[in-house]
Amino acid sequence: MKTVIQLSTKVIDSEYRLKKTLLHECCHVAQFVLEREFRPPHGRAFWKWARIATRRFPDLPVETCHSYDVHYKCKYQCTACGKMFGRHSKSLDTARYRCKCGGRIVYLGMFDPDGRRIAEKVPTPYNRFVKERYESVRAEMPPGTPNAKVLQRVAQIWKDRKNRSDGSDNE
Repeated sequence: MKTVIQLSTKVIDSEYRLKKTLLHECCHVAQFVLEREFRPPHGRAFWKWARIATRRFPDLPVETCHSYDVHYKCKYQCTACGKMFGRHSKSLDTARYRCKCGGRIVYLGMFDPDGRRIAEKVPTPYNRFVKERYESVRAEMPPGTPNAKVLQRVAQIWKDRKNRSDGSDNE
């Protein structure tokens, strides 16, 4: 069985967090590989290995939720209850998702680690082209085509348009 541990550099920004997170993830590896328990992710087998790991490394107790302060560049807020949401990119579809309280979620902008607002970059003509053409290009490709292939095709269309000698339809 192939097992891979992936760690986020956005969360793992110190030696302590690395050790603590890696120990937690190793408990999952033991759960999956040694115990053959896949569900639930924090079930009996996970906690068996978590107790063993915590006894061995008492300064790194295995838990299911971290309490690290994580800097999220993009911030959102519920208009009803005021709850704040963070994302590493502007990925939350505010037209589609609502807060648990039912309120609308609005995008507040991008912020640095000190809480100062960061000026948003103005999209380049190529950025706008990708945004406008991505879905139609994806629809022309076979289902399951990887995102990278779709973006390669969009880039090729952009390049072909830029190389036209007549200059019409330049973005």
